[in-house]
Amino acid sequence: MAAFPDASLSMLVASIIFFFVAAGVVLVLWIAMPFSLFGLKTSLKAVTEEQEETNRLLRSILNTLMEKDDRERRLSGARDAGLPGPKEHEIFKKVEEEGVE
Repeated sequence: MAAFPDASLSMLVASIIFFFVAAGVVLVLWIAMPFSLFGLKTSLKAVTEEQEETNRLLRSILNTLMEKDDRERRLSGARDAGLPGPKEHEIFKKVEEEGVE
């Protein structure tokens, strides 16, 4: 029966040590967290700016591809209708400038 008081005392001491260590860890994290958030703010801002630049470039590529597709559609419609395409227009301009003999 003499071992029980020692066991409860060692459990009490272990609990107190655990409590102070856990409280110390929480205190350190509580103090350090605002500084880490301020440090992340600039990184997040840089990432957001890069993402906006990427979105702008993707929009530009999409617009270029859509314009190319529209141009090809118009040209294919002109070919189907028997109308001259851009190369024929260039040839006609050269012939008009140089004159036909």
